[in-house]
Amino acid sequence: KPCKKVLSNQMGGKSWITLGLKVSAERKRQLHMESKWNKTPSFVDYFKRYRKLFKKMTALSKKMINDKHIKKASDKTKATWEVVRKELGQNKKENEIPYQLDSNSPFNYQLLKTLANNFNNYFLDTNKVIKEAHDT
Repeated sequence: KPCKKVLSNQMGGKSWITLGLKVSAERKRQLHMESKWNKTPSFVDYFKRYRKLFKKMTALSKKMINDKHIKKASDKTKATWEVVRKELGQNKKENEIPYQLDSNSPFNYQLLKTLANNFNNYFLDTNKVIKEAHDT
């Protein structure tokens, strides 16, 4: 029977998960549980092939969705990097660092400055200690 796409909001933004993949994932879980006690060579071989096929189908589904996203985008380079970041699990907001701190900032500017200076001094002193130990 044909696979139907599950709405992405039901899958937590994973639009590549189709109904067929959901059914296959459930079957793979059942086979995994059975593999705990069924050690016959034919079953083990079947389970390995099923797992390998499931992995290929998952990768193909992701590739198709990502290719579709890039093709529809007006800025292909930006869309490509969005896909790369999404696949690597990087969230742009997590990587943002405030580039300017001042006294009006919600951060305690003086504390941050002291911490930065202590950090720098530690590594400067570490270099001196290593050099002195090496010279003796």
